Amino acid sequence: MRALRWTSIFLILIDSVTAQKLYPLAPPYLKFESVFFSSYAQLDMEFAVQGAAIHYTLNGARPTEQDPVYHQPIRITDSITVVTARSFAPSYLPSDPVRVIFYPAGLPIHHLTSTPPNPRYPGNFPLGLYDQRGGFCSSSSTNWQGFDQDLVELECYLEKQQPVKKVLGHVLQQESSWIFLPSRMEIE
Repeated sequence: MRALRWTSIFLILIDSVTAQKLYPLAPPYLKFESVFFSSYAQLDMEFAVQGAAIHYTLNGARPTEQDPVYHQPIRITDSITVVTARSFAPSYLPSDPVRVIFYPAGLPIHHLTSTPPNPRYPGNFPLGLYDQRGGFCSSSSTNWQGFDQDLVELECYLEKQQPVKKVLGHVLQQESSWIFLPSRMEIE
């Protein structure tokens, strides 16, 4: 009976000594001109690890190794398209997912008036609010605009009078940097 116990302990000890910890891969790098498109957007993906593959989805779902493998640029032509990608390679854990949402271009805006942003976070004010280039969800981005007033008003003037069906608003939440979501948004 004692020999069996020692054998079990010895096997567990050998397994823990020889096992290697698996490390996660970095997410793939997504390259695109803008998240807004008139007829189409082109998305390139890069990941430079020998034997790695990038798997992606076009519906926002978390990619698995059963999803398509990226080989060539993806042409986005559908309405709103949520692309999610992850890196996979043998002897590594898969990367965290990286996601980008593509939108059809909106109505042309002639000009916009707005409450000015905080001078420390001007971004490309005011053009950055309607240039249809999109921004990056990071307070360290140079195109990020930070507003610290209780009330921020925006007035859009279209190139020609026409009905508006949808309004897209994008805000950043990063509570560790004291950046909070608006408590309320009203559109008139």
